[in-house]
Amino acid sequence: MVKDVRTLQILLLVFLIVYGREMLGWDIAYKNVGVVLGISVLVQGLFCLGFHVSIQSMKSAIISALSIAIMLRTDYTFVFGLAALFSISFKYILNKNYKHWVNPSLFGLCFLLLFVGQLQLADLRWDWFLAIVFVSSSLCFLYSTSLFRWDVLFFLILYIGTQWIFQISHFSLDSILNSSLLFFVLFFYTDPATSPRLPKNRMLRALILILFAAGLQFIFHISYAYIWALFLIGLLTPIFQWIYKEHPFYWNETNRRILNKN
Repeated sequence: MVKDVRTLQILLLVFLIVYGREMLGWDIAYKNVGVVLGISVLVQGLFCLGFHVSIQSMKSAIISALSIAIMLRTDYTFVFGLAALFSISFKYILNKNYKHWVNPSLFGLCFLLLFVGQLQLADLRWDWFLAIVFVSSSLCFLYSTSLFRWDVLFFLILYIGTQWIFQISHFSLDSILNSSLLFFVLFFYTDPATSPRLPKNRMLRALILILFAAGLQFIFHISYAYIWALFLIGLLTPIFQWIYKEHPFYWNETNRRILNKN
């Protein structure tokens, strides 16, 4: 049985926000955290009532809100509210077999990048302590839920390889500690609700994602190439589900999103 580790994930994200802001100077305003949390909980509550969703799904909404607070940078507080609204609503508007196609936080961030100016995604600066805590905790979460995947290591190796090939004079391992790569790989990429269930399919997705993202970054010079690549590939989730006949992932049986048929 899959264990619900989302409570521990929430605590980890809160720790990231507090430690990153206070110790590493991350540009995170607590008022923006409050806004994105409040809107996310409100919207999720409305969907819980309207779609007969378990209150346990509130944990996912809080995780989405905290991840938006970590990644989004803008001078306008209301944009955090918009990100929360689009992220939570997306799960229930665009889904197949009650499984959303793209990580909700990722959808909200990409939607705003497309249609709202004056914002950007964070380049998170890590120290070794925070990096070790985040990586080890995330891997423990994956292992404890039987979701540990070798495609994560495969993806990192491919990423480092492509960056070294195309930026041989500029790339170093220290650059990983001055980017959002760790958060991207261990949060967005490993989202069990939007990932293939079979190991061979996950390996294939990792390879496609790396090649697609490398093309966006080094040929078309698109910013946030790996974010856009994962987002666009995620839109193909229904096709992959149909091809591989995979069952949707649920944190537990009570968290299935049963739509109101009345």
